[in-house]
Amino acid sequence: MNLRPHHRLIAAPVALLLAVALSGLADAQDFNVTLNGTPLALSPAPIERDGRVFVPLRGVFQNLGASVVYANGTINAQGNGRAISLHVGSTQATVNGQPEMLDVAPFIVGASTYVPLRFVSESLGANVNYDASNRIVAIVSGQSMQGPRPPQGPPPQAGRPRDRGAFNTVQLTDVSPRPDSSTRGSRPAISAHFSQPVDVNSVKITLDGRDVSSTTYLNPGQFDFTPDYDLPAAQHDVHISGVASDGSPFDRTFHFTSGLALQSNYIRDLAPPNGAAVANSFDVTGMTLPNSHVRIVASGGATLQGFIRLGNDTYTTDVTADNDGRFRADVPLQNQEGGSVVLSVQSTSPDGQSIVRRESLAAH
Repeated sequence: MNLRPHHRLIAAPVALLLAVALSGLADAQDFNVTLNGTPLALSPAPIERDGRVFVPLRGVFQNLGASVVYANGTINAQGNGRAISLHVGSTQATVNGQPEMLDVAPFIVGASTYVPLRFVSESLGANVNYDASNRIVAIVSGQSMQGPRPPQGPPPQAGRPRDRGAFNTVQLTDVSPRPDSSTRGSRPAISAHFSQPVDVNSVKITLDGRDVSSTTYLNPGQFDFTPDYDLPAAQHDVHISGVASDGSPFDRTFHFTSGLALQSNYIRDLAPPNGAAVANSFDVTGMTLPNSHVRIVASGGATLQGFIRLGNDTYTTDVTADNDGRFRADVPLQNQEGGSVVLSVQSTSPDGQSIVRRESLAAH
């Protein structure tokens, strides 16, 4: 990929409209929470879990002008013309009676109940910004909190995460190495295209938590990075976050495994087995390396003195083995009783290893 290095500008410490999805492992003391620029003295301190910041229940609701009633694991809060209901251990919630889904459920640590900061703040009409440079989670409230909640359009569908300000509108395409794949190399080229232009000054790329942004070739449409060190033989995490050119934030992660002695491809437990009798339509099943491309070719017809007559019925199909390596295909043939079927199964693994099995079957 021929790209020119992008000379990055030092981003001003402005609060980006990001979901509070924090890469890396951070201690609670690393986060400071402010409300309209004033630090909040939350006790106990915020907690990061599964990439989300959680705060003690009463501290955040009361600071946002809401009253809260907590009983038997159910949290009911009212304020600023809004009503919120959450449940400890559950990702199901309601806002003004409409079902919504949380990314991570509220939980209890010791004597304190923790709730997701962004969800609660937005539900009460505030905005949440994250200043990554200073690790400040800033809650901004104002006129948007005065009076009833503005119209939200059609209510969210139950069971679906709510739209958090057009978050994650940027998709990754042409990803290399392919997500969840394995590669023999210890210094693979890591690249992807963005589904829409991005603000290159906002993009941060990490490999296994290590910031590689400054050594990544980057333009608004794609990025390309090749490690200058050998990666250990293990699974690796690539994390890309930033802001699209239209101002919407995104946060993407994919995984791959490198440096391993890859297993040789195989075809096992192939059915029907060699010599089996099959009807006009039969299933072909078996096992191979996970995610392999499998081509199945069956040719059948009546036989005469051990030879297949001309005008044989041939059927070809392509399937992909699942994550456990299983594959299945239905094969329809116009066989004649007493005829034979030649079955060929070729499996090509994600790393290019190909193997073929052939069998002879009897038609009945």
